[in-house]
Order: sequence, then structure tokens, then C-alpha cells
Amino acid sequence: MTAQGTVVDEQLWSVSEAARHGDRLRLRIGRSLP
Repeated sequence: MTAQGTVVDEQLWSVSEAARHGDRLRLRIGRSLP
């Protein structure tokens, strides 16, 4: 789910950054993987 609440279909993504904000984990993702 994006920060705006959009549901994204299940895929495998590369993660370039992860940061905890309170009880949430914010991920910056790169390209989807095959």
C-alpha cells in the first residue's frame, strides 16, 4: 500500500532505503524484480 492508501498488486521489489516512523516502516523501493 502506498502512503496515499493505493493498494499495489503483490510483486517482489528491490528496497533502496528503510526508515521507521513511529509504528510504521517506510520503504523506498526501486524496480520490481522478475
